Amino acid sequence: MPTSSTPEAEAPVTVTKRRSPVERAIVWGGIVALLAVAAVEYVGFKAQRDALATLTETMESGINNNKPLREAEVHSILGREPVRKADVSEQNLNSNAKRVEVYRWISLIPMKPRELYVYYGTGGIYGAADEDVINVTTSEDTNVYQHGKADEPPKITPEPTESEKATLVAPQFKPVA
Repeated sequence: MPTSSTPEAEAPVTVTKRRSPVERAIVWGGIVALLAVAAVEYVGFKAQRDALATLTETMESGINNNKPLREAEVHSILGREPVRKADVSEQNLNSNAKRVEVYRWISLIPMKPRELYVYYGTGGIYGAADEDVINVTTSEDTNVYQHGKADEPPKITPEPTESEKATLVAPQFKPVA
């Protein structure tokens, strides 16, 4: 059998260009930096969420046991001091809060800080003393009346009697002079 010396059809070979070491360092450095930011944000988010859950659970168990959550317990549960304390008694909040403490966790996003607001005051479920916690939230109490002053309470009119209902329904005619 004669053998032919024709070259076989070869698959085209693609040559991949290797990335330069500087380019690889920049890309991998960016990836590592983004992972670090995500890790820091997650740590702050988880710590804030766990603190809120613990305080809420402690408040709910206190409701069942008729034992209010006190300021000292909040400090021991959170293991930190507040970054800000404010007197809110003049703001007429719907929650009847007298003061608020703000706790902050790490966040690299300046527009959205990780904060926990603990409101203390009277009018809680126990007829609370000033140092009792009445609300815990991750945002400021937005239930402030306009301009910080209590609006006039709505006027409640009594239900009309049957005779008043009849005059309300009946057409009113004015005599013609």
